[in-house]
Amino acid sequence: MSSENSRGAGLTPERLNELREINRSVPEEPWKVWPSLHGDPKVQVDKPGWHFVAEASKDTPEYGRIMAERIAAFDPPTVAALLDLIDRQAEALRAVRRG
Repeated sequence: MSSENSRGAGLTPERLNELREINRSVPEEPWKVWPSLHGDPKVQVDKPGWHFVAEASKDTPEYGRIMAERIAAFDPPTVAALLDLIDRQAEALRAVRRG
């Protein structure tokens, strides 16, 4: 395992800020899983101009549905909460290290 991976996969303050900016660029509405015209599950946001996020297509419909549900689980509010948690834990770790 590289030292970058053992230290949070390169989640520097700069990278966390970049991830926050990316997260802010998409609608905050929850993402939903819908069937596409071809039957493959797709992840969708119900907001004008934002209907299609990702499509999970695979040989088996069950695999596609599972992948679409995983993608939808990481909607913007969830990502924002995870980034906030990372910030709080990093601050707590810095406080412990300072003594």
